[in-house]
Amino acid sequence: MENRLYGFLLNDNVLFNIATRRLVHYTEELSEHNMSFKVVSLNETQSRLLTCLLMNRTSAVIYKDDI
Repeated sequence: MENRLYGFLLNDNVLFNIATRRLVHYTEELSEHNMSFKVVSLNETQSRLLTCLLMNRTSAVIYKDDI
């Protein structure tokens, strides 16, 4: 079975979807049935850069030439 990366969960309520190139922030409202969503669409370059940074995140610095 092939492993495939679909996105990243950046914290409890922010998701980066690689296929759609969108950052989605969601929060539950006080009421049981309400949720709030905020979506940011990234262009191709922004998406590739964010994916590169997230895939190579460590405590080390990622230099501009490596990107």
